[in-house]
Amino acid sequence: MESNITIGVAGHIDHGKTALTKALTHIETDRLKDEKERHISIENGFAYLNFDADHRAAVIDVPGHEKFIRQMIAGVAGIDMVLIVIAADEGIMPQTKEHIDILTLLGLKDAFIILTKVGLVDEEWLTLVESEVKEAFSETPFSGAQIFKVDSLTREGIDSLRQAITRKCQTLKPKNINEPFRLPVDDVFTLHGFGTIARGTIFNGNIQEGEELILLPKRKKTKARSIQVHHEDKKIAFAGQRAAINLLGLSRDELTRGDVLVSDEKVYTPTDRIDVDVQILKDIEYPIKQRMPVVCHIGTAVAMGKVILFDRNKAGAGERFYAQLQLDKPIVAKKGDRFILRRPTPVETIGGGVVIDVQVSKHKFGEQTVRQLEQKAKGTPDELVIQALYEQTVLDKEGLIRVTGLTADECEKVIYDQLEKNIIVSLDKGQYGLKDTLEKIKTKLLQALQRYHETFTMRMGQQKAEWLKTVNAPNSLVQKSFKQLRDERKIIVDQHVIRIAEFKPYLPKAWRTRMSNAIDSLNEQGLQIDTWTAICESQQIPDNYQNELRQFLINTEQAVSLDKDHLVKHEVFYNHVHLLKDNTNDLFTVQEAKEILGLSRKYLIPFLECCDAIGWTKREGNKRSWLR
Repeated sequence: MESNITIGVAGHIDHGKTALTKALTHIETDRLKDEKERHISIENGFAYLNFDADHRAAVIDVPGHEKFIRQMIAGVAGIDMVLIVIAADEGIMPQTKEHIDILTLLGLKDAFIILTKVGLVDEEWLTLVESEVKEAFSETPFSGAQIFKVDSLTREGIDSLRQAITRKCQTLKPKNINEPFRLPVDDVFTLHGFGTIARGTIFNGNIQEGEELILLPKRKKTKARSIQVHHEDKKIAFAGQRAAINLLGLSRDELTRGDVLVSDEKVYTPTDRIDVDVQILKDIEYPIKQRMPVVCHIGTAVAMGKVILFDRNKAGAGERFYAQLQLDKPIVAKKGDRFILRRPTPVETIGGGVVIDVQVSKHKFGEQTVRQLEQKAKGTPDELVIQALYEQTVLDKEGLIRVTGLTADECEKVIYDQLEKNIIVSLDKGQYGLKDTLEKIKTKLLQALQRYHETFTMRMGQQKAEWLKTVNAPNSLVQKSFKQLRDERKIIVDQHVIRIAEFKPYLPKAWRTRMSNAIDSLNEQGLQIDTWTAICESQQIPDNYQNELRQFLINTEQAVSLDKDHLVKHEVFYNHVHLLKDNTNDLFTVQEAKEILGLSRKYLIPFLECCDAIGWTKREGNKRSWLR
């Protein structure tokens, strides 16, 4: 059984980090030719520490030279605790301080302070150095860290340190292994017969042998052909572990440090713009100015970018503020991720902070934006989910995890609770929205339909597709609104036509008199009727209302359309139908109908064809049969 813990070893160059790592783990982490010749670490070194026969932790020995800060930051990204190494013969040095700043900005709290090379100094000097160290750490998160005095060559204090690390690791909270998988790549290499291998600390979730993966931000699909943890083949690896993954179908040139392997790109989406909570270091030399170029280190990635401020035009030493980072290339981040900001020139670490949103657009300068960002940063899980749905309107579970930064378990709990409280609603395809948003859409749809009825008073209703487009909202919310309005009987659905339940078509007030006169003309003329156009023109009804009135009379069963030019009153038509049926047998001829109804062929033929069309009769040669 593996321990899902990764330990970082950090400190100034030549303070004995690599020797300490070897003393603890019996593994030499300097593997490059230049590292061995120059006796300095250039790349991150990797080892593992055995607690007992069944438990071990990963150990990362990060470079101490100022030129290799990028490697250092990439190495400590994702660690659970850190050994801060200070040589007893030199004490606190510049890179010691910068490493402490970086570890603080990355949110590390669990640390041991290791005074190395104690065999080179006397007791009095060691006491002075220890006092200096306590003072230097007094205003940092590591002020209460236990101090160990060791000598890696003579092994003085090594066993006690290893035992303390073992006890400490047993108290550390493990990472969530149930989230979608994410591994920022910090090392890429090839092995003959195996191909491309990516290595890194698993930030989230777990990975199984054979599982399909996506390499971001390049969006290349691959598969975990095999997995190793601490040089041992594994079927599965978990968050917190260092893993080497043999990737199928990717060449060495297609991967670089800073790329990220994920199992779900809906949760981990590349972005070149992130909202952030920034903390500036207390002793920077120059202030941070609006849109100032910065180097952003996040995970194992590095990207140039600009700092966009919203409530000030510059920020000085020690200040904390909300901002946006506009990056020159996409990175993969998640709400809650830590980052480091460095000035490109003159080179220095200036601050860092926490990602509060990864799917963002440009914001306006002003206090309102700051308040919105503060809400994102400080909200409870419930508030974060509600705000995400307020801003994004509709999200599925993966989208909520991505936007809020919550774990899958936290997100599922909030969804369940808020569904129970009827604060959010379940939509099609596993999506969710706010009940309040749904109600607003329903109101807008009803208002749009009411306006339609007021504009087209004689129509039975509006075409469904046309009506649904009157609201600019995600389709899943619009469809949910439609179904609820239908189920609540607030609307009537007649095939593809929608109307408000209590609505009945009526003649428009401005033309009511003239239209009523036209209707009276239908009553007076019987079946030997003038064309509909002639009737409307005799009453000076405008062209655009003539067809509306015609369809109104048909829909409300006040009239029947004999043909495209003639309309006849409903009662008149059916009186003639019943007169003809009562005076004929099952089969009758046109001549018989003419004699019974007393109509000329000009009106008789359209009448009989209309009877055929609406299913009263059926033509059979020169005769017609009754169907009803």
